[in-house]
Amino acid sequence: MRQQIIMNIVGTKQISNLTELMKEVSRQGCRVNLSTLSRDISEIGIVKTTKGYTVLSGNEKSAEVLSSQVSTLKQMVKGMETISNFVVLHTTTGGAQAVARLIDLIPDSGLAGTIAGDDTIFGIAKNEANARSLIKRISSLIESKNV
Repeated sequence: MRQQIIMNIVGTKQISNLTELMKEVSRQGCRVNLSTLSRDISEIGIVKTTKGYTVLSGNEKSAEVLSSQVSTLKQMVKGMETISNFVVLHTTTGGAQAVARLIDLIPDSGLAGTIAGDDTIFGIAKNEANARSLIKRISSLIESKNV
């Protein structure tokens, strides 16, 4: 029920941050903390864009990274590096969760998973080659002129 409330809010209002979304969910009579809300939006398939939160359709969840998502990567990713089989990405303040969600959507990324803070993402790749390959893939998306 809580996730349905979240989807309805995001689908009908422009929400720019988690605190704002948490207040809207509370106004609907459903109390939630930020960590639960963050997990819910990830499970639902909600991503943060430059215009606020949006719900990804089923096709977007399984498709290659879309041009709007590439635009988000270009705007939010500020730096990347690998350390052994770890991938570390630095983003604009507040952008880590949105970027982590987009990275999680990249097919065959070689990642076991990501952990996002406010402006830093840690990704755990299955091996060092996958970590390096993912950084190259993200770099090529960011450097592409198509978006």
